[in-house]
Amino acid sequence: MSVKLDHPYSSDTFSSTKRRNNAGNSPISVPTPLQCTNDTDIEIDPLVQDLSFMVDGEEFPTHTNAVCEITARLHNAIEDVGCENSPHVHYDRFDKGDFDPTMALRIVDDLENKCSLLNVSMSSIVDADDSFTAESDSDESESGKTIDDSEGEHEKDFLGDRKFIVFESCLDILFKRCSECGEIVTEVSRSTNGSMLTVKMTCIRSHNVIWRSQPIINRMSVGNLLMAAAILFSGNTFNRIAQCFSFLNLTFFSEVTYLSTQNRYLFPVINTAWERESTQVKADLRNMETVKLSGDGRCDSPGYSAKYGLYSFIEQSSEKVVDFTVTQVSQVANSNAMEKAGFKKTLDRILTDEVKVSTVATDRHLQIANTMKKDYPEISHQFDVWHVAKSITKRLTEYTKRKKYKDLKPWVQSVSNHLWWSAATCDGNPDILREKWLSIVHHTANVHDWDGCTHFHGCAHPPLERDDEKAIKWLKIGEPSHDVLKEVVFDKKIQAAAEKLSEFCHTGSLESFHALLTKYCPKRQHFSYKGMVARAQLAALDHNANSGRNHASITNGDRQGEHRYRTVFPKNRKAWVAKPIKEKKSYCHVSEMMCDVIGRRRSGREDGNINVPDLPANIAPTPRPPVEDVVTAHLTRFRQ
Repeated sequence: MSVKLDHPYSSDTFSSTKRRNNAGNSPISVPTPLQCTNDTDIEIDPLVQDLSFMVDGEEFPTHTNAVCEITARLHNAIEDVGCENSPHVHYDRFDKGDFDPTMALRIVDDLENKCSLLNVSMSSIVDADDSFTAESDSDESESGKTIDDSEGEHEKDFLGDRKFIVFESCLDILFKRCSECGEIVTEVSRSTNGSMLTVKMTCIRSHNVIWRSQPIINRMSVGNLLMAAAILFSGNTFNRIAQCFSFLNLTFFSEVTYLSTQNRYLFPVINTAWERESTQVKADLRNMETVKLSGDGRCDSPGYSAKYGLYSFIEQSSEKVVDFTVTQVSQVANSNAMEKAGFKKTLDRILTDEVKVSTVATDRHLQIANTMKKDYPEISHQFDVWHVAKSITKRLTEYTKRKKYKDLKPWVQSVSNHLWWSAATCDGNPDILREKWLSIVHHTANVHDWDGCTHFHGCAHPPLERDDEKAIKWLKIGEPSHDVLKEVVFDKKIQAAAEKLSEFCHTGSLESFHALLTKYCPKRQHFSYKGMVARAQLAALDHNANSGRNHASITNGDRQGEHRYRTVFPKNRKAWVAKPIKEKKSYCHVSEMMCDVIGRRRSGREDGNINVPDLPANIAPTPRPPVEDVVTAHLTRFRQ
C-alpha cells in the first residue's frame, strides 16, 4: 500500500464542503480530513510499510483489510474537497474479505498515534460506502430525547440509582467513539444546566448523538431536583453546599434555581407530609381518655431580638410532636409576647381537633401560667421538673462560690436529685410532695426521723452503716451552709412551684426536639417565614419518625447483648457521665418526600403550599429609606 502527498497542505484549515454519495442520498458534511504543517513534500511509503499493529497480542501488517479500508476513506475525503492544491492519494485496495470491526477500531487508534508523529492529524474520516445514507442534522439518537426521557420509570428508581462524581478528563475518554456505530467522533460540544452535563457528538457517519448525565422530567433534570430536595430535607443551606461545591469545582445550579424549586415543590411536599403526620397523631390522641401535653417555646435567635418564636406541644407518653406554631414578632407587641401567643394559638387548635387534654406541662413562664389559670381552668397546669430543679441548682451554686457556704457544695446535686425523687414518688398528691421536699433540710443534717408532718415522718432510705455515716460530710444545724439551704428550700416561690410537680411531668423529649431544631433552623441563619415553618416541620417529622427508639446493644463479641453507652464531660456537672446510645435513626419519611417531589414535577402539581399570614415586608417600624440616604448617614470610626 502506497500513500504519497504530492503537495503539502498549508497551515490553514480547509473549510467544510458538501458531497453526495453515489446513490444520490442526502449530503454528508466533510470537515477538513487531513492537515500537514511541513514545508516540503512528504514521502510516507517507508513509514507506512514499517507500521504494524498489535491486537490482543496478534500482529497485523499494514496491508490488512482494515487498513486498506481506512486508506480508501482518506482517499475519498481528500479527493472530494476539490481544492486547487489538494493532494492526490494513490492506494492499493485489497478485497475486504472478512472485516472485524473491533480490530478496525483499535487499529484506527494506533494509526492516529503514528500519524501524529508526522504532524498529520486525522481529524475526520468519511465512509466511502455507497450504500450509506447520512442522517439529518436534526435527528437525534434514542439517548437524546428532548421532552421527557424518564417515561415508565418509577420515582424510587431515581432514588435507588447510584450517583457518582466524574472528572471531565475521564468523561472525554467515553466520547471518542460514537455510541451508535462505534466510529470516530469528529465534533463534540458540551453544555451544563446546573449539575447536569449535556454532550452533543457527531461521528464520521454523521450520527448526531445527545448524551445527558441525568434523566429529565418535564424539561428539568432529575439531579437538580433531587439535589435541591436533599439540601433542604437534610437541614442544610444552599450557601454552605454551594461553597463546598465551589471548592471542588463541581458544577452546581444557582441560588435563584434553588429558591424557585424550594417554593414550587419542596415547601408543598413538606407541608403535605407534616399535615398528614399531624392528622394521624391527633387521630390517635382522640382515642385516648386523657392526654398529657408538654409545651415550650423557642426563639430563632439568641438574646431579646428574636424575629420568630416557635411554640410546640409534645404528647408525653408517645413523645411525638402534636402541633406547633411559628409567630413573627410583627404579629405581637414585642418578642417577649411571642411565646404566649404561640402557646394559646397552638393549644386552641389542638382542642378544636377534639383532643381531650387533661394536663399541660410547661416551664414557669408567668404569662402562660396566668393564661392557663384564666382561660383553661379545666386543664391541670403542671411545671416541668427539670426547669424547677435547674432553678434551685443555679441558686445553690451561686451561694457555694462564697467561702462561708463552701460546705454546701457537695450537696447541690443531691438536693436536685431529691426534688426529682419527691415528684416521682408522691403519687400525684401535692401535700406528700411538699413534705418530702422539705425533708431534705433534716437529711443533710444527719437527722432521719422528725415530727410535725402528716404524711412523711422519716427518710425512706435504709439505716446507714456506721462507716458510711462517718464518710459523709453532714451540714450542721445553725451554720451558714445549712441556713442558706433552708432559705432556698422554704422559699415560697419554690414551694408553690413544687406543688405543680405532683404529676411528675418533664419536657425532656421536648428539649430533645428543640435541640434537633438547631440542625434544621440554626439560630445564626435567617430564614423567610415559609422557610422557618418548613424547617420546623422537617424537624417534627424527623423527631416523630425516630421517637421511642430502643437502647442499642452490642451485636457481636464477648459483650454481645449488653447495652451501649458513651461517656461525656458536661461543663456544668464537671464530672464524667454515661449516656445511653440509641438505635440508628430512620429516614424513611425523607425517601417518601423525595418521591413526592419527583411525582409533583412529573404531574405539574404545585398545590398544598404553606399558608402565610398577612405579614409586613419587614419587621422595621419605619419604611425603608433610599439607599443613598442610608449611605450618606453611615459613619465609621475612620470616616466622619
